[in-house]
Formats: sequence, C-alpha cells, structure tokens
Amino acid sequence: KFPEDEEVEITGGDFGTVSVDLTQGWNMVSGVSRPLALTDVSDPDGILIAGMLYGFDDAYVTSDSLFPGEGYWLHFDDGGETVISGTIIDAITISLVQGWNLISGISTPVDINTILDEDNLIVPGTVYAFEGNYIEAESLDPGHGYWIMSTGEGEITLSTTVSMERRVISVKPEKINTLSLGKQTLYFGATVLEKDVLSYSLPPKPPAPARDIRFSGNTKLCTTDECMIEVMN
Repeated sequence: KFPEDEEVEITGGDFGTVSVDLTQGWNMVSGVSRPLALTDVSDPDGILIAGMLYGFDDAYVTSDSLFPGEGYWLHFDDGGETVISGTIIDAITISLVQGWNLISGISTPVDINTILDEDNLIVPGTVYAFEGNYIEAESLDPGHGYWIMSTGEGEITLSTTVSMERRVISVKPEKINTLSLGKQTLYFGATVLEKDVLSYSLPPKPPAPARDIRFSGNTKLCTTDECMIEVMN
C-alpha cells in the first residue's frame, strides 16, 4: 500500500545521507523520511535508468518518487554506489496489509528479531532481500527494500532502540533435501508442521528480466511426490 492509503509515523532529526551499493539490474531500494523524487537521487556514475522505478500495490506499479516506509524495485544499467539524502529516521511505524508488503527500514540497520510486532503479524522466515535472487534477510539495512509477509492488517515499528525480541528467522528441518540457484534454496523430501508451511512462502516474482526459482504455488517447499519448478532466468 502507498503512503496516501496509510499512516506512517516517523521519528527523526538531523539531515544525513545514506550510501547504497547497488548491483547491475534490479535492486530493492528505499527512500528517506520525506518523499524523494527519483530525479533527486544522486547518480554520479549515471547508472540509474529513468522510468524503471516500481512500487507494489497488489501488483507492480510505476512510481516517480520514493516514500518513507515503502520499498521499491529500481533498475540500474550497471553496479555502483548511490547516495540518498534526507532527514535521519530513528524510528518508523509501518502499517501492513495481509499478505506481502514491500517495506523499507530506517537510517541504521535493524535486526529483524527486534522489530516491534505486538500482534505477531510477521510470518517467520518471510523477510526477504534481493541479491540477484531472493534471500532471507537477517537485518533491514538503510537504503534497501524488503518483502515481509503479514498474517493480517496491523502495525510494526522499527527503532534504533530494541523494544522486544521475537525470533523471525525460521529454522529449517535438518533432514530435508535442497536445490539451490545462486543464493536461493528450495526444500523437498520431508514433511513440516502445518503451522510452518507459510514460512516457506516466496514473495511476488521480481520484474523481468531477473533470476528466480521456486516451486509452483509461490513456495520454496514441496511435500508431494511430484514437484513442479518455475524458473526465471
């Protein structure tokens, strides 16, 4: 959901900059504590491609600005460093919808196990970064975007001060077969508890052209005798 559809509560102060290392192709990125026009993003190496910024609202939609609390897909012609300027964010409260949410962090890294999630909305194992393909994230870093799956509508808070600790990183069974492409891993050949099935869910596929591998049904887990693999390459 976009900021005009929800309330984003921000605590911050001084002006600052965030340097973000980006790879060639698609990256999940974020802005700062004020709406940032894409034309205001520092691009000294000329790697940013105009018109290639996408937000998410049940589907990918084009955007020309980055809003606080929101994550975005942005395409770069080459790898390099981009500087994003704005007011430093010490804490932010983000409204989630049921299902997948593309969000951003604050101005300092946040361990995902310290996200304030009083209603236990976040499905363990479903906080994803993108590094050529999807990987489970251990922290939310400045300037980057992240997928989070929520069990319902509600709020989470990211802060420089640890408010509570809940394990959001999932633990995979020891005796399970794996199939990997890059940093992305699929699991099969074992059973898991029904309550843990959602933890193997995968976010919407990245924009093309990008690399992705998953089992049909947007999951990285197959518990049946016949598994159908979907590949983007």
